[in-house]
Amino acid sequence: MKNKTLYLNVTIFIISVLVGAGTILAVKADPAAMRECVSSSYYLDADSDDYGDPANSVEACSMPDGYVENSEDCDDADASINPDADEICDGIDNNCSGAIDEDLATSTFYFDADGDGYGTTSPIILACAAPLNYASTSNDCNDSNADINPGASEICDGLDNNCDGTVNEGLATSTYYIDADGDGYGSDATTTVWCALPDGFSENDNDCNDNSAVCYPRAAEICDGLDNDCDGTVDEDCNSMKIWYRDADADSYGNANSSVEAKTQPSGYVDNSSDCDDTDADINPGAAEICDFIDNDCDGTIDEGLRKRYYFDFDNDGYGDSSAATSSCSAPTDYVSDNTDCNDDNATIHPGADEICDDIDNDCDGTVDEGCSDDDKCDCECTCKCECTCKNCNTPCNCSGDDKEEYSCGSPGNYKNHGQYVSCIAHLTNMMKKMGNISGQEKGQIMSWTAKQKNNSFEFKAKFNKGKKNK
Repeated sequence: MKNKTLYLNVTIFIISVLVGAGTILAVKADPAAMRECVSSSYYLDADSDDYGDPANSVEACSMPDGYVENSEDCDDADASINPDADEICDGIDNNCSGAIDEDLATSTFYFDADGDGYGTTSPIILACAAPLNYASTSNDCNDSNADINPGASEICDGLDNNCDGTVNEGLATSTYYIDADGDGYGSDATTTVWCALPDGFSENDNDCNDNSAVCYPRAAEICDGLDNDCDGTVDEDCNSMKIWYRDADADSYGNANSSVEAKTQPSGYVDNSSDCDDTDADINPGAAEICDFIDNDCDGTIDEGLRKRYYFDFDNDGYGDSSAATSSCSAPTDYVSDNTDCNDDNATIHPGADEICDDIDNDCDGTVDEGCSDDDKCDCECTCKCECTCKNCNTPCNCSGDDKEEYSCGSPGNYKNHGQYVSCIAHLTNMMKKMGNISGQEKGQIMSWTAKQKNNSFEFKAKFNKGKKNK
């Protein structure tokens, strides 16, 4: 497409007029210099094959670099594809004719499922070159096995490996005899001709009893009413026979419950019957006993000398309860080897613990509060109105029903240190148990308690809700 465009050529006349020290320039356009320009469409040639892309064009008075005047390229990204290119067999429109692989010689190709280069008669395709998974021949007799095709070698496997219509042709064959009892000796009751020894057959036919695996030539004769060695005589020399015991696990120790009589040692048998487990070669009289709940050495006892006594440690203080014991090869969870805990409900009570003045045998030595003086304990005096203050006496309060009792332990100067304070609290608690004011779930529950320091001493108060004794 061409367009008319007017362009102005300007001829500049310079008139210099000197006025004083200055210069005046005058510019004048020459109308005669006006002329006409015709523009055209140009097409991008990205692959430089001299054919342009119809989808990419510009308008200009002259052809820009990288552009051409034609728009005939059908693939401007490939210089080998344009109207002047030769069509080749590649599934592409090389010459931009609108057709693919036109005017090229085609052949028939056959689907090749197993990829062995041989196809079957269906499906087929016409193409100038073999597509993927297609072959030029169609004489594969088994397209699911790449080892079977007209080019394969015939082997002795009962298959037509080379697709010639026959099986195992050209291979040497022999006669084989049925071996029903699997002892390696066959019988002529059933035979087969084959190129290799089939399963369940033997190369010989000299078994005298193919129903018993203990009967075959040169087998050990045993006293069982059979001709074991196939010599035509049954149980010969039984008077000089010896008892042999089955050794199924091959540990050289036999099973007393499985034996035969034979003059010579049969295969798989030994002359002793001392194995206590003929299914495990690690269990026999010569084995070492290990801690596994099994009689490894067949002496009639299990894990002898290997198990130890362990004791339950409920409070996890490292000392166990002598009344809760078990035997084991190693300590079970929450069990220890020490059984000297005298109170397994309290982790602060055990051998080696510090004895404190609390009417309890803290160190489990059989004595209570050894080394404590009377000054280390707090005795309590009570004044009754159902609010009791403990101060150096043991008179109980007589509260009843829903009444509340309040006990206070201590007054200024009663305690020398915190240890005495703790001892006093424990003593007070024991006293209240004796008085029937506290005994776990049987008589009452603590409602509240307070403890504070007062004038260099400690004071403890506890309130109990008087309950009824459970029946």
